[in-house]
Amino acid sequence: MNPVTPLKIRLAVHRPLAAVIVTVTLASGMALSTAPSAAAAVKDPVVFVHGLNNNPDVWNAAEDYFTKGGYSGQVFTFDYRDTTHERVEDNADRLWSWMKSKGLESKRVNIVGHSMGGLVTRKMALNHAGDFTLGSLVALATPNHGSYFADLCPGPEPEPRHAVSGGLMGLCNTAVRQMRTDSKFLNKLNLETESQGAYAPDNTLTYSITDDEMVDGPSVRLRGADNRRIDKDGAEAKGGSEVHTSITRKKQVLQDALTFIKAGDDPAGSHKLSGGPGLRDADCTIWNAKHGTVRWDLPRNAPSDLKAEVTSNGHLWGTVPASDQGVVDRLGYGTHSIRFVDGRKGGYTSAYSTVTFHAGTWRCDSTITNANSTVQEWPVSEPIAVD
Repeated sequence: MNPVTPLKIRLAVHRPLAAVIVTVTLASGMALSTAPSAAAAVKDPVVFVHGLNNNPDVWNAAEDYFTKGGYSGQVFTFDYRDTTHERVEDNADRLWSWMKSKGLESKRVNIVGHSMGGLVTRKMALNHAGDFTLGSLVALATPNHGSYFADLCPGPEPEPRHAVSGGLMGLCNTAVRQMRTDSKFLNKLNLETESQGAYAPDNTLTYSITDDEMVDGPSVRLRGADNRRIDKDGAEAKGGSEVHTSITRKKQVLQDALTFIKAGDDPAGSHKLSGGPGLRDADCTIWNAKHGTVRWDLPRNAPSDLKAEVTSNGHLWGTVPASDQGVVDRLGYGTHSIRFVDGRKGGYTSAYSTVTFHAGTWRCDSTITNANSTVQEWPVSEPIAVD
Protein backbone atom coordinates (compact mmCIF):
# COMPACT_ATOMS: atom_id res chain seq x y z
CA MET A 1 0.00 0.00 0.00
CA ASN A 2 1.47 3.33 -1.03
CA PRO A 3 -0.17 6.59 0.09
CA VAL A 4 0.59 8.45 -3.09
CA THR A 5 1.59 6.04 -5.59
CA PRO A 6 8.01 -50.59 -5.67
CA LEU A 7 11.07 -48.59 -5.85
CA LYS A 8 11.70 -47.57 -9.43
CA ILE A 9 14.14 -44.96 -10.63
CA ARG A 10 13.72 -43.02 -13.85
CA LEU A 11 16.47 -40.75 -15.15
CA ALA A 12 15.60 -37.79 -17.34
CA VAL A 13 17.37 -34.71 -18.63
CA HIS A 14 15.88 -31.42 -17.57
CA ARG A 15 16.45 -28.88 -20.35
CA PRO A 16 17.68 -26.27 -21.05
CA LEU A 17 19.81 -26.64 -17.92
CA ALA A 18 20.80 -30.21 -18.77
CA ALA A 19 20.55 -31.21 -15.13
CA VAL A 20 19.99 -34.88 -14.37
CA ILE A 21 16.74 -35.42 -12.49
CA VAL A 22 15.88 -38.56 -10.52
CA THR A 23 12.24 -39.54 -10.05
CA VAL A 24 11.52 -42.11 -7.35
CA THR A 25 8.21 -43.95 -7.59
CA LEU A 26 7.12 -45.69 -4.40
CA ALA A 27 5.02 -48.80 -4.08
CA SER A 28 2.05 -46.66 -3.13
CA GLY A 29 2.17 -44.91 -6.46
CA MET A 30 3.14 -41.52 -5.09
CA ALA A 31 6.34 -39.89 -6.33
CA LEU A 32 9.09 -37.56 -5.30
CA SER A 33 11.97 -36.06 -7.25
CA THR A 34 15.45 -34.97 -6.37
CA ALA A 35 18.15 -33.08 -8.22
CA PRO A 36 21.84 -32.25 -7.66
CA SER A 37 21.40 -28.57 -6.87
CA ALA A 38 18.68 -26.06 -6.05
CA ALA A 39 19.78 -23.69 -8.79
CA ALA A 40 19.54 -26.40 -11.43
CA ALA A 41 15.98 -27.37 -10.56
CA VAL A 42 14.37 -23.95 -10.55
CA LYS A 43 11.99 -23.67 -13.47
CA ASP A 44 8.61 -22.42 -12.29
CA PRO A 45 7.68 -18.84 -13.22
CA VAL A 46 7.49 -16.07 -10.64
CA VAL A 47 4.98 -13.22 -10.78
CA PHE A 48 5.51 -9.91 -8.98
CA VAL A 49 2.34 -8.03 -7.96
CA HIS A 50 2.63 -4.37 -6.88
CA GLY A 51 0.41 -2.58 -4.39
CA LEU A 52 -1.91 0.38 -4.08
CA ASN A 53 -1.04 3.54 -6.05
CA ASN A 54 2.05 1.85 -7.45
CA ASN A 55 3.25 0.18 -10.65
CA PRO A 56 5.65 -2.58 -11.78
CA ASP A 57 8.65 -0.24 -11.48
CA VAL A 58 8.65 -0.99 -7.74
CA TRP A 59 10.03 -4.43 -8.69
CA ASN A 60 13.03 -3.22 -10.73
CA ALA A 61 15.50 -4.11 -7.97
CA ALA A 62 13.83 -7.47 -7.35
CA GLU A 63 13.83 -8.47 -11.02
CA ASP A 64 17.50 -7.58 -11.32
CA TYR A 65 18.34 -9.43 -8.09
CA PHE A 66 16.51 -12.60 -9.14
CA THR A 67 18.16 -12.61 -12.57
CA LYS A 68 21.66 -12.15 -11.17
CA GLY A 69 20.87 -14.63 -8.41
CA GLY A 70 20.38 -17.46 -10.90
CA TYR A 71 16.61 -17.69 -11.04
CA SER A 72 16.07 -19.78 -14.17
CA GLY A 73 12.29 -19.51 -14.43
CA GLN A 74 10.39 -16.80 -16.25
CA VAL A 75 9.89 -13.55 -14.36
CA PHE A 76 6.65 -11.59 -14.85
CA THR A 77 5.26 -8.36 -13.38
CA PHE A 78 1.51 -7.75 -13.23
CA ASP A 79 0.50 -4.17 -14.01
CA TYR A 80 -2.84 -2.93 -12.66
CA ARG A 81 -1.82 0.62 -11.81
CA ASP A 82 -5.02 2.10 -13.23
CA THR A 83 -7.36 0.06 -11.03
CA THR A 84 -5.61 -0.22 -7.64
CA HIS A 85 -8.33 1.96 -6.11
CA GLU A 86 -11.02 -0.61 -6.99
CA ARG A 87 -12.13 -3.67 -5.05
CA VAL A 88 -9.46 -6.26 -4.27
CA GLU A 89 -11.80 -8.94 -5.65
CA ASP A 90 -11.96 -7.20 -9.02
CA ASN A 91 -8.20 -6.86 -9.21
CA ALA A 92 -7.88 -10.53 -8.25
CA ASP A 93 -10.06 -11.35 -11.27
CA ARG A 94 -7.84 -9.15 -13.43
CA LEU A 95 -4.73 -10.93 -12.14
CA TRP A 96 -6.21 -14.30 -13.07
CA SER A 97 -7.24 -13.14 -16.56
CA TRP A 98 -3.74 -11.77 -17.08
CA MET A 99 -2.13 -15.03 -15.88
CA LYS A 100 -4.23 -16.96 -18.39
CA SER A 101 -3.15 -14.58 -21.15
CA LYS A 102 0.48 -15.40 -20.24
CA GLY A 103 -0.12 -19.14 -20.45
CA LEU A 104 0.15 -19.69 -16.68
CA GLU A 105 -3.15 -21.53 -16.30
CA SER A 106 -2.74 -25.10 -14.99
CA LYS A 107 0.91 -24.40 -14.13
CA ARG A 108 2.80 -24.08 -10.87
CA VAL A 109 3.45 -20.41 -10.21
CA ASN A 110 5.37 -18.57 -7.48
CA ILE A 111 4.00 -15.14 -6.57
CA VAL A 112 5.58 -12.23 -4.70
CA GLY A 113 3.14 -9.52 -3.64
CA HIS A 114 3.86 -6.15 -2.08
CA SER A 115 1.34 -4.57 0.26
CA MET A 116 -2.16 -4.80 -1.28
CA GLY A 117 -0.62 -6.99 -3.99
CA GLY A 118 -0.40 -9.76 -1.41
CA LEU A 119 -4.15 -9.50 -0.76
CA VAL A 120 -4.88 -9.53 -4.50
CA THR A 121 -2.75 -12.67 -4.78
CA ARG A 122 -4.39 -14.40 -1.82
CA LYS A 123 -7.89 -13.72 -3.16
CA MET A 124 -6.99 -14.86 -6.67
CA ALA A 125 -5.38 -18.07 -5.36
CA LEU A 126 -8.45 -18.79 -3.22
CA ASN A 127 -10.84 -18.31 -6.13
CA HIS A 128 -8.77 -20.40 -8.56
CA ALA A 129 -7.27 -23.10 -6.36
CA GLY A 130 -8.25 -25.78 -8.88
CA ASP A 131 -7.05 -23.88 -11.95
CA PHE A 132 -3.34 -23.59 -11.13
CA THR A 133 -0.87 -24.50 -8.40
CA LEU A 134 0.41 -21.76 -6.13
CA GLY A 135 4.00 -22.77 -5.42
CA SER A 136 5.48 -20.29 -2.96
CA LEU A 137 3.71 -17.15 -1.77
CA VAL A 138 5.89 -14.27 -0.58
CA ALA A 139 3.97 -11.34 0.96
CA LEU A 140 5.96 -8.17 1.69
CA ALA A 141 4.41 -5.58 4.02
CA THR A 142 0.94 -6.92 3.21
CA PRO A 143 -1.90 -5.72 5.50
CA ASN A 144 -3.27 -9.23 5.99
CA HIS A 145 -5.04 -8.06 9.15
CA GLY A 146 -5.51 -4.43 8.25
CA SER A 147 -3.65 -1.12 7.92
CA TYR A 148 -3.69 1.65 10.50
CA PHE A 149 -3.49 4.09 7.59
CA ALA A 150 -6.75 2.65 6.26
CA ASP A 151 -8.25 2.88 9.75
CA LEU A 152 -8.13 6.67 9.39
CA CYS A 153 -10.94 6.33 6.86
CA PRO A 154 -14.37 6.54 8.52
CA GLY A 155 -16.98 3.83 8.15
CA PRO A 156 -16.92 0.33 6.67
CA GLU A 157 -15.90 -0.57 3.14
CA PRO A 158 -18.54 0.23 0.50
CA GLU A 159 -20.98 -2.30 -0.82
CA PRO A 160 -19.77 -4.48 -3.74
CA ARG A 161 -19.35 -2.73 -7.08
CA HIS A 162 -19.85 0.74 -5.56
CA ALA A 163 -16.58 2.65 -5.74
CA VAL A 164 -15.96 5.38 -3.19
CA SER A 165 -13.67 8.33 -3.73
CA GLY A 166 -12.95 11.45 -1.73
CA GLY A 167 -13.01 11.32 2.04
CA LEU A 168 -9.93 11.88 4.19
CA MET A 169 -7.30 13.55 1.98
CA GLY A 170 -9.10 12.08 -1.03
CA LEU A 171 -7.56 8.66 -0.29
CA CYS A 172 -10.47 6.74 1.24
CA ASN A 173 -11.35 4.79 -1.88
CA THR A 174 -12.81 1.32 -2.13
CA ALA A 175 -9.53 -0.56 -1.83
CA VAL A 176 -8.34 1.45 1.16
CA ARG A 177 -11.57 0.87 3.05
CA GLN A 178 -11.27 -2.86 2.39
CA MET A 179 -7.94 -2.74 4.22
CA ARG A 180 -9.41 -1.42 7.47
CA THR A 181 -8.70 -3.78 10.37
CA ASP A 182 -12.43 -4.39 10.84
CA SER A 183 -13.34 -4.80 7.19
CA LYS A 184 -15.72 -7.52 6.08
CA PHE A 185 -13.39 -8.31 3.20
CA LEU A 186 -10.36 -9.09 5.37
CA ASN A 187 -12.39 -11.02 7.93
CA LYS A 188 -13.86 -13.21 5.21
CA LEU A 189 -10.56 -13.69 3.36
CA ASN A 190 -8.72 -14.69 6.53
CA LEU A 191 -11.51 -17.00 7.66
CA GLU A 192 -11.62 -18.78 4.31
CA THR A 193 -7.87 -19.27 4.01
CA GLU A 194 -6.35 -19.43 7.49
CA SER A 195 -9.01 -21.83 8.77
CA GLN A 196 -7.92 -24.26 6.06
CA GLY A 197 -4.35 -24.39 7.35
CA ALA A 198 -3.35 -22.92 4.00
CA TYR A 199 -0.05 -21.48 5.20
CA ALA A 200 3.04 -23.44 6.15
CA PRO A 201 6.70 -22.44 6.65
CA ASP A 202 7.66 -24.20 3.41
CA ASN A 203 5.15 -22.48 1.13
CA THR A 204 4.42 -19.04 2.60
CA LEU A 205 6.89 -16.32 3.59
CA THR A 206 5.86 -12.95 4.99
CA TYR A 207 8.10 -9.98 5.68
CA SER A 208 7.35 -6.82 7.64
CA ILE A 209 9.61 -3.80 8.10
CA THR A 210 10.22 -1.67 11.18
CA ASP A 211 8.68 1.81 11.32
CA ASP A 212 6.41 1.06 8.37
CA GLU A 213 4.20 4.09 7.91
CA MET A 214 1.39 1.97 6.45
CA VAL A 215 1.29 -1.50 8.05
CA ASP A 216 2.57 -2.76 11.39
CA GLY A 217 4.31 -6.10 11.90
CA PRO A 218 1.48 -8.10 13.54
CA SER A 219 -0.84 -7.26 10.64
CA VAL A 220 1.54 -8.78 8.10
CA ARG A 221 1.94 -12.14 9.81
CA LEU A 222 -0.05 -15.16 8.65
CA ARG A 223 -0.62 -17.90 11.19
CA GLY A 224 1.37 -20.98 10.24
CA ALA A 225 3.63 -19.15 7.75
CA ASP A 226 7.34 -18.31 7.92
CA ASN A 227 7.04 -14.76 9.30
CA ARG A 228 10.14 -12.52 9.26
CA ARG A 229 11.00 -8.88 9.89
CA ILE A 230 13.63 -6.53 8.41
CA ASP A 231 15.02 -3.33 9.89
CA LYS A 232 14.23 -0.19 7.94
CA ASP A 233 17.95 0.65 7.87
CA GLY A 234 18.92 -2.64 6.24
CA ALA A 235 21.02 -2.49 3.09
CA GLU A 236 19.15 -1.89 -0.16
CA ALA A 237 19.86 -3.14 -3.66
CA LYS A 238 18.74 0.29 -4.91
CA GLY A 239 17.99 3.54 -3.11
CA GLY A 240 14.60 4.98 -2.26
CA SER A 241 12.68 6.96 0.30
CA GLU A 242 9.46 5.57 1.76
CA VAL A 243 9.93 2.78 4.28
CA HIS A 244 6.83 0.90 3.11
CA THR A 245 8.10 0.43 -0.44
CA SER A 246 11.76 0.09 0.52
CA ILE A 247 11.07 -3.49 1.63
CA THR A 248 10.95 -4.44 -2.06
CA ARG A 249 14.59 -3.32 -2.38
CA LYS A 250 16.13 -4.70 0.82
CA LYS A 251 18.97 -7.09 -0.02
CA GLN A 252 18.17 -9.46 2.86
CA VAL A 253 14.50 -9.62 1.89
CA LEU A 254 15.30 -10.29 -1.77
CA GLN A 255 17.88 -12.95 -0.88
CA ASP A 256 15.49 -14.67 1.53
CA ALA A 257 12.66 -14.56 -1.02
CA LEU A 258 14.91 -15.98 -3.74
CA THR A 259 16.22 -18.75 -1.47
CA PHE A 260 12.69 -19.54 -0.25
CA ILE A 261 11.29 -19.88 -3.77
CA LYS A 262 14.27 -21.94 -4.95
CA ALA A 263 13.84 -24.36 -2.04
CA GLY A 264 10.15 -24.76 -2.82
CA ASP A 265 10.85 -25.32 -6.53
CA ASP A 266 13.63 -27.81 -5.88
CA PRO A 267 12.47 -31.18 -4.56
CA ALA A 268 16.10 -31.84 -3.62
CA GLY A 269 15.78 -29.04 -1.12
CA SER A 270 12.53 -29.99 0.54
CA HIS A 271 12.12 -33.69 -0.39
CA LYS A 272 8.37 -33.35 -0.22
CA LEU A 273 6.19 -36.39 -0.95
CA SER A 274 3.10 -35.89 -3.07
CA GLY A 275 0.95 -37.96 -0.71
CA GLY A 276 -0.15 -37.22 2.84
CA PRO A 277 -1.02 -39.20 5.98
CA GLY A 278 -3.83 -41.71 5.59
CA LEU A 279 -6.24 -40.27 8.16
CA ARG A 280 -8.99 -42.47 9.60
CA ASP A 281 -11.44 -42.91 12.47
CA ALA A 282 -11.94 -39.24 13.22
CA ASP A 283 -14.48 -38.50 15.93
CA CYS A 284 -15.36 -35.80 18.41
CA THR A 285 -17.36 -35.70 21.60
CA ILE A 286 -19.50 -32.92 23.08
CA TRP A 287 -19.73 -32.80 26.87
CA ASN A 288 -18.33 -30.07 29.10
CA ALA A 289 -15.78 -29.31 26.39
CA LYS A 290 -15.21 -30.02 22.75
CA HIS A 291 -12.74 -32.81 22.00
CA GLY A 292 -11.79 -34.22 18.62
CA THR A 293 -9.64 -37.25 17.85
CA VAL A 294 -7.95 -38.17 14.58
CA ARG A 295 -5.89 -41.26 13.77
CA TRP A 296 -3.67 -42.23 10.86
CA ASP A 297 -1.88 -45.24 9.39
CA LEU A 298 1.87 -45.35 9.82
CA PRO A 299 3.68 -45.84 6.47
CA ARG A 300 5.77 -48.96 5.96
CA ASN A 301 9.50 -48.40 6.61
CA ALA A 302 8.75 -45.26 8.62
CA PRO A 303 11.77 -44.14 10.69
CA SER A 304 11.44 -44.37 14.45
CA ASP A 305 11.58 -40.59 14.83
CA LEU A 306 8.89 -39.79 12.27
CA LYS A 307 6.74 -36.92 13.50
CA ALA A 308 3.20 -35.79 12.81
CA GLU A 309 2.91 -32.02 12.55
CA VAL A 310 -0.55 -30.64 13.25
CA THR A 311 -1.76 -27.24 12.05
CA SER A 312 -5.03 -26.26 13.73
CA ASN A 313 -7.27 -23.55 12.26
CA GLY A 314 -4.36 -21.91 10.50
CA HIS A 315 -1.65 -22.07 13.18
CA LEU A 316 0.78 -24.72 14.40
CA TRP A 317 -0.95 -26.79 17.09
CA GLY A 318 2.03 -29.03 17.80
CA THR A 319 4.23 -31.92 16.73
CA VAL A 320 3.75 -35.43 18.10
CA PRO A 321 5.37 -38.82 17.45
CA ALA A 322 3.82 -40.55 14.45
CA SER A 323 4.01 -43.96 16.19
CA ASP A 324 1.98 -46.93 14.95
CA GLN A 325 -1.73 -46.15 14.76
CA GLY A 326 -0.88 -42.60 15.73
CA VAL A 327 -3.49 -40.40 17.28
CA VAL A 328 -4.02 -36.75 18.09
CA ASP A 329 -6.62 -36.06 20.78
CA ARG A 330 -8.37 -33.05 22.28
CA LEU A 331 -8.62 -31.03 19.10
CA GLY A 332 -11.35 -28.42 18.94
CA TYR A 333 -13.88 -27.70 16.21
CA GLY A 334 -12.53 -26.50 12.89
CA THR A 335 -10.06 -27.69 10.27
CA HIS A 336 -6.82 -29.44 11.21
CA SER A 337 -4.04 -30.25 8.73
CA ILE A 338 -1.57 -33.05 9.44
CA ARG A 339 1.64 -34.03 7.67
CA PHE A 340 4.58 -36.33 8.39
CA VAL A 341 8.01 -34.81 9.05
CA ASP A 342 11.20 -36.91 8.83
CA GLY A 343 13.78 -36.12 11.49
CA ARG A 344 16.77 -37.29 9.45
CA LYS A 345 19.03 -34.69 7.95
CA GLY A 346 17.77 -34.14 4.45
CA GLY A 347 14.76 -36.31 5.27
CA TYR A 348 11.36 -36.23 3.64
CA THR A 349 8.17 -34.31 4.37
CA SER A 350 4.71 -35.39 3.26
CA ALA A 351 1.90 -33.23 1.95
CA TYR A 352 -0.93 -32.28 4.29
CA SER A 353 -4.10 -34.29 4.86
CA THR A 354 -6.96 -32.57 6.65
CA VAL A 355 -9.82 -33.32 9.00
CA THR A 356 -12.63 -30.93 9.85
CA PHE A 357 -14.79 -31.30 12.96
CA HIS A 358 -18.27 -29.83 12.51
CA ALA A 359 -20.17 -28.74 15.60
CA GLY A 360 -23.83 -29.71 15.85
CA THR A 361 -26.54 -29.21 18.44
CA TRP A 362 -26.21 -32.65 20.02
CA ARG A 363 -23.47 -34.29 17.96
CA CYS A 364 -20.21 -33.65 16.22
CA ASP A 365 -19.36 -34.75 12.67
CA SER A 366 -16.02 -35.05 10.92
CA THR A 367 -14.86 -34.85 7.31
CA ILE A 368 -11.49 -36.24 6.20
CA THR A 369 -9.58 -35.24 3.07
CA ASN A 370 -6.40 -37.17 2.35
CA ALA A 371 -3.81 -35.44 0.16
CA ASN A 372 -3.69 -37.14 -3.25
CA SER A 373 -2.63 -40.74 -2.72
CA THR A 374 -1.91 -41.38 0.95
CA VAL A 375 1.59 -42.24 2.10
CA GLN A 376 1.72 -46.04 2.33
CA GLU A 377 5.50 -46.48 2.18
CA TRP A 378 8.25 -44.21 3.44
CA PRO A 379 11.55 -43.87 1.50
CA VAL A 380 14.02 -46.33 3.01
CA SER A 381 17.23 -44.49 2.17
CA GLU A 382 18.55 -40.99 2.42
CA PRO A 383 17.65 -38.76 -0.55
CA ILE A 384 19.36 -40.11 -3.65
CA ALA A 385 22.34 -38.11 -4.89
CA VAL A 386 23.54 -37.98 -8.49
CA ASP A 387 27.16 -37.39 -9.43
